[in-house]
Amino acid sequence: MDFSQIVVIAGPSAGMRYSLGGETIIGRDPDVSVSIDDSGISRHHARITQHEDGDFLLEDMGSHNGTSVNGLSITEHQLTFGDKVTVGHQTVLIFTYTDPHEQRLLQSQKFEAVGRLAAGVSHEFNNLLAVVTINLSILECDEGLSDEERLLCIAEAKSAANRGAELTRRMLDFSRASHSEMRPVDLSKLMTEVTQLAQRTFGPQIKVVEELEEALSTRGDRLQLYQVMMNLCLNARDAMPDGGTLTVQTRRCCALPTGDCSLPRELPPGAYLEVVIADTGRGMDATTLDRAFDPFFTTKEVGEGTGLGLSMVQGLIRNHEGAVRLQSEVDVGTQITIYLPSADPSQERETGTADLPSIVPQEGIRVLLVEDDDLVRRAMVRSLRRSGYVCIEAVNGRDGVEKYQHAADEIDVVLLDVLMPEMDGEEAFDRLKAINDKVKVIITTGCADGLLKERLLTAGVSAFLAKPVAVKELRAAIAQVLRPGAG
Repeated sequence: MDFSQIVVIAGPSAGMRYSLGGETIIGRDPDVSVSIDDSGISRHHARITQHEDGDFLLEDMGSHNGTSVNGLSITEHQLTFGDKVTVGHQTVLIFTYTDPHEQRLLQSQKFEAVGRLAAGVSHEFNNLLAVVTINLSILECDEGLSDEERLLCIAEAKSAANRGAELTRRMLDFSRASHSEMRPVDLSKLMTEVTQLAQRTFGPQIKVVEELEEALSTRGDRLQLYQVMMNLCLNARDAMPDGGTLTVQTRRCCALPTGDCSLPRELPPGAYLEVVIADTGRGMDATTLDRAFDPFFTTKEVGEGTGLGLSMVQGLIRNHEGAVRLQSEVDVGTQITIYLPSADPSQERETGTADLPSIVPQEGIRVLLVEDDDLVRRAMVRSLRRSGYVCIEAVNGRDGVEKYQHAADEIDVVLLDVLMPEMDGEEAFDRLKAINDKVKVIITTGCADGLLKERLLTAGVSAFLAKPVAVKELRAAIAQVLRPGAG
């Protein structure tokens, strides 16, 4: 079975993926296999045909603006993985592949990596909970506390809670299944998150040194890159059972090493970024180095897991138009250098949730809060009412739908959890839309499921907020959803 595909990496349909097989037509006509709304694309612009031998032939179909591959205009071209195809004014596609078996293996290895981090994560959470518990105990006694001491206790408890929330969010992002999306990625920010998680979970015997250059941007699948980098750090930690130093560096690459046999392939000319992950561990001998990129090869003992093998690391990085370089010496350590294409930070701004402004709520806005966790619901109700909102409580999706049915005309916005008993948030949203197709719904969830988020936003959800939700963030989201002209 063939798993070849083309991915739109620039233009109106950026992020879309299309499987290939038989004949595939690219154009602006809504009935073609790959329909892209780019005014520079002809209705029937180009054709990709798979031959009996499995190769793919790209042909321009007499388009107005022509078709180019890797910057060169073509009439016909035999495609190879990594080829960039330009059609129209803005649209760029890349010819690549996906293997569902590989994706399942990748996902299982994500969970294995989470397991390898578990002890460190538990230690970190116990420390954070201790900070919260101790400061709340001091506040509870409240004997002779000055205002300054009281505010300090609150600030420290809040800081610990925020650190716990951020750690949870990163672990969820790391472990969840996701469809691949090629988007702008702030590599500097990504590597900062990787090193912070490493520092908090690897234990005191591993010293983590970071030398990260700022404002480095590439284009790729953020979660895949995060997994690659985190797994390489985990492998480095495992290579130092008695402790050592993990060094993580990022920098612009002034000149690629030419003719270097340690590079799996020559990279085309261009600007690149370097990510270096080095340890002072056991290192590899010449025999191990020769096999390091073999599929499923591992140096781990039976029962220690497999980790993310360098074969898969190499495959993922190649899909990002990069390369991996491996250097190692027994009893000295291992250094892995990853090369990724550089992108202009001014044009390749990483997508994400912008900081919401602090907004004073309007008095009398009626909010239906649908939340099954009693502690979370009571805390959110108190914060909403203290902020001036009129709050109606619902304990699950079914209860929320019934209360909205009876008071739809009086409710301005619905705050809806996703994972609930009896009726989950997705089904509840469908029922709310059936009652009022203009209902304003803000999803509040700790579940980092990108596919679910995309599905609900497409269906008409107004906004997503990740738990725990700060009061200012909640106010600003409600204000934005209810502002005149908001969708």
